[in-house]
Parts: sequence; C-alpha cells; structure tokens
Amino acid sequence: FIRRALAGPGAPDYVVTHADGGAAGLEAARQRRPGAIILDLMLPDMDGYEVLAELRDDPATRNIPVLIVTGAELSARDRQRLTRQVSVLRDKGLLKEDQLLQDLQSALGLKV
Repeated sequence: FIRRALAGPGAPDYVVTHADGGAAGLEAARQRRPGAIILDLMLPDMDGYEVLAELRDDPATRNIPVLIVTGAELSARDRQRLTRQVSVLRDKGLLKEDQLLQDLQSALGLKV
C-alpha cells in the first residue's frame, strides 16, 4: 500500500528506500538521513517503539519526521505517547493513499 501510494500516478517524485525490519531501517536512516520515515510498529525483528526510541536518541536521526502507519491496536496511553514523538499517527486499515501523501508532504514541510 505505502509503496504503491508513493510511486503511483500523481505522487511527487520521491526517492523511496524500503527496509525489511527495524535494524535495517535504523541503519538506512543513519546512513541516508531521509527527509521522513514511515514506520510500522509491527516489525519482524524488533519492536517499532524501540526503533522510534533509537531514532529519537541518536543526534543524527532525532529530527527526522516519523509517520507511524500501523495496523497494531493501540491503547489510549500508547496513542498519547506516540503523538508526542511523531508527526503523524495513522491506522493502516483506514488510511487512503491521498491522505498518506498529504501527511508526508506536511511532514516534509511542503505545500499541501
């Protein structure tokens, strides 16, 4: 869904890097310093909360906007905690492609 939205017709010309897990994503973020990160909380190798904590603890990645797009069920407490640390928090099952693009453009500081 995310890859399709970012590469589909009408999508801005983004350079997209995909990581197969949290550790690979952290390494890619440290090496490439992307304009934004789209993070799912459910990862095969580590918890998405851990990934977010490591991103925020590292001066090289601390200020990269993070958009959480997840199918995980979140408690009110989890939502509140995440909202303070990320640019966007969306439910993967309810998100539409155009909303993802708008969220990403906003996180990048582009005109929406």
